[in-house]
Amino acid sequence: MKVFVIGATGMAGSAFVKKAVEKNIEVIANGRSLEKLKQLKKKFPQIRILAKNSFDLQKNDFSDSDAILNAPTSSFGTQIFRHLCHNKMTRIEFFI
Repeated sequence: MKVFVIGATGMAGSAFVKKAVEKNIEVIANGRSLEKLKQLKKKFPQIRILAKNSFDLQKNDFSDSDAILNAPTSSFGTQIFRHLCHNKMTRIEFFI
């Protein structure tokens, strides 16, 4: 299984990345800060990282993912969901 994690460097996102790696789930970690993503990759070298604002995501960024975890700051969660739906990105699952 491969999971695309939006907001992977935040509190909830990084906790999910840790649990996913422990369960041998392949992770693509997304966040705005390349520096924070690099720090996360140092902890979990097996993950892939994508530094990109969540509002700039396109379907091809996660088209090979089995699921998407939307774990950004709560005030942006609904806006990101609307953005993904508006752009017809259909393979969306929310775990939080």
